[in-house]
Amino acid sequence: MVPLSCFKDSSDSSLLSRQLLETWFFSDKEWERDGALQASSQLLAAYRETVYCRLQEPFEQSGSLLGLLAPYTCTTLATSRLWAAQCIVCLLHLQDHSMTMDATEEELRGLHEELKAYSPEAVLIASSHMAKVIGKYFPSNQALDFVGSIMDGMLSASPTCATAAGHWFITVLREHGDGCMPFWMRGGDQQPPSKASASGQ
Repeated sequence: MVPLSCFKDSSDSSLLSRQLLETWFFSDKEWERDGALQASSQLLAAYRETVYCRLQEPFEQSGSLLGLLAPYTCTTLATSRLWAAQCIVCLLHLQDHSMTMDATEEELRGLHEELKAYSPEAVLIASSHMAKVIGKYFPSNQALDFVGSIMDGMLSASPTCATAAGHWFITVLREHGDGCMPFWMRGGDQQPPSKASASGQ
């Protein structure tokens, strides 16, 4: 179990960085991946109970971690799927929400149970449904980080994880595609750099 004291005196979230965790996530050993997902769930819970409760600031690494975690909602080991889902729900709680989410949390609890299914098809359906629910609350300013992170999942050697990554990618892109575009393409006042300025002239 991760001690809450690991975050008690700091708002540093480096323990939850994708760079630190991805070595274990991409291990060839299933038990190491499962352990990484379990540790991530415990770290996120500890962060929420200490730093987030104190500062109430949205977690800035949600996009990259969601992209890393989402494919594992369809991995072959049921415990890994459940750890991944717990992490994703915790990331949802680490955002700044002004609306009531009771119904959403109830829906996610049901989907968490559905991830225990033996059928890969049933698991994929539950994962895809979870993507739609999370996509409604996902912060648009994290969309680009999410896209960059989930690309690895789309190249996964596991067909089910790769398929799940594709479903999550499409769902988030539909909801927050503008967040993946340069500012000037979204109708902002800033204009794209001219060729002269780009070349330093």
